[in-house]
Amino acid sequence: MNNDQFKPLAYAAKTQLNQSGFDIRSGHIHEIIAALLGYQSKAAFLADTARPSKSETGKPLVTLLDMQRATDRVTTLLPRIGGRKSPRAEDDKAKKDAAYFISRDISKCVEAAGTAEHIFLGPMGLSCENAALKVYAKSIALAEPIMAGVVDDPMVRYRNALEQGFSKEMADLQARHLGPLKFPFGSCGVTNDRLFIDLSDEYSTINDEHGVVRVYLEGRSIAHRAYVIDHSRTEFTEGEYFDDIPEFDSFSNGI
Repeated sequence: MNNDQFKPLAYAAKTQLNQSGFDIRSGHIHEIIAALLGYQSKAAFLADTARPSKSETGKPLVTLLDMQRATDRVTTLLPRIGGRKSPRAEDDKAKKDAAYFISRDISKCVEAAGTAEHIFLGPMGLSCENAALKVYAKSIALAEPIMAGVVDDPMVRYRNALEQGFSKEMADLQARHLGPLKFPFGSCGVTNDRLFIDLSDEYSTINDEHGVVRVYLEGRSIAHRAYVIDHSRTEFTEGEYFDDIPEFDSFSNGI
């Protein structure tokens, strides 16, 4: 991420937070975004000229967002945050809750800004907002021979939905959220400077074969909270549903 991306991100976050009942200055949101990226301040972020903005290998760069640092930064800014949900100075629980919700909403905006080149993983691990990671995993799975002929074309889904009588809004939702693979289940973790990501979904081939596909991604550390994906592996297991395969029971609660 570079400095030019802060302004549109701050605008999106400010709009979301206003809807949630918080009135925060854009400059303060910039500070919280910098904290999410692992910096004490935006000035520290700008001063770090060695920070990676993309991978040199062509594989995605993954940044783990620092929720604790962001929450701590919000806590220091709470006296200057207004709005109907702004907590009273004497209400410690309300202040703690507000700091968490503000950090979470801004984190979601940063995650949503991710691209195929630079993915941001937020505090919830592999959250529903993390489209960039799931698009990358989908491209890996669809490249496997077993998925030959399976097409993921949002425009085709959009036109088909319109032809079936759906409104433009519903057709757009179907185009963006349906398709052959959505990867609603997953987990991630870091061990010995290695990032491990595991995404799963049910699949269907053009021959009407069904089962569960699991995409494993690994990344090596190149900077603080920054990793480059350097290994991937895909497994297809025959089975009608996740419940048919005991090892997927731990994923039943989603992400």
